[in-house]
Amino acid sequence: MQQEREHIYPHIITYKQLCEDDYELEDDKYDIAKFVVTESAIKMLTNNPIISEDDKTVLYFKIVDGIIGGRVLIFGTRLKLDNQILVCGSGSSLKVAEPFRHLGLGADIMTYMTFNSGYDIIIAAGISKIALPLYKVLKYSIFEFPQLTCFYNSRSLLEHYGIHGCFLKFLLSLANIPFRLFKIMQIRKSRILQEQFELKREDLVPEWIDAIVLKDGHKYCEVHDHKWFQWNLDNQLTLHNQYKSSFFCIYKEGRPLGFFFTKEKWQGAIGSLQNVLKGFISEWGSVNEKLLSELDIYILALSTFSNKVELIYVGTPCESTLKGLKKMGFINNGTCNIAVKGNKKKYNDFGNIKQWRIRSGYGDTMLY
Repeated sequence: MQQEREHIYPHIITYKQLCEDDYELEDDKYDIAKFVVTESAIKMLTNNPIISEDDKTVLYFKIVDGIIGGRVLIFGTRLKLDNQILVCGSGSSLKVAEPFRHLGLGADIMTYMTFNSGYDIIIAAGISKIALPLYKVLKYSIFEFPQLTCFYNSRSLLEHYGIHGCFLKFLLSLANIPFRLFKIMQIRKSRILQEQFELKREDLVPEWIDAIVLKDGHKYCEVHDHKWFQWNLDNQLTLHNQYKSSFFCIYKEGRPLGFFFTKEKWQGAIGSLQNVLKGFISEWGSVNEKLLSELDIYILALSTFSNKVELIYVGTPCESTLKGLKKMGFINNGTCNIAVKGNKKKYNDFGNIKQWRIRSGYGDTMLY
């Protein structure tokens, strides 16, 4: 006897419903909704400076026989396209329960977000290798650029290869020697730069950074103005006592020259390197890169991470910056990615990465 076909239907929660706590959820047997209806996630969505219309979808679920089988979180952001700034959509936390993955729910959710969420343009970043082919099928423009990593402690790396106990302690004493030498080099370079520039951590992001972002010479970018940075600084999808976001300004003789945004994030028992505190340099800007280069900013940023951070990630398409980082102990570690779905007929060079202000902190990546 043929098995009865599953009954699959969508469940939408709008911005207004979320703000007014006026929604119900179906059976969340696989904890699919649990992650996106937490206090921190709702605060993040409702504090977004790009406030959606009341009827905009912010949470989209696929229901299978009364059970929540998949989800995506949708929020507003902005893009600069030539001299226009337009509201667009971005997604986060796409997930499908394992028992339902054979039903193609992920493709259904992505199709909804791309064509039916009410945004003409969609942007996403930090896309998994599993999901990336789907973005390509949906004809997104995909920008991939190198990601580098610097280890300060080889513990997590050695544990990844099954080394534990006394042997781990012995190997650490040897394996960490080159990492310590690279860190000493980085600290020395940072101190030299700090004799020229003043670093200041800011709790309130200053408005002057807007001009740096919008007038850096690129035709296209996701608009990371002071309001957007403040939102990312004050909000995160999940609460964790070892998650930290920081915004730093760089001055010379009291004159603002640049900024950078960093994150520290605890990686638990998921992924290849487990139980490790990771650092990320997610964003940066400079008034004049001849006075304060991208590499200078990264060197200054390295000195601001806590001593517990075991590895730091940087993503950039700039060849000279990559070479400079490798001289300081950074190694290749895959790629970062950004995906944008827009009107390529209107903007004929939309898919050219060289026309974009590229940063690893696009989309939702700084909210995790």
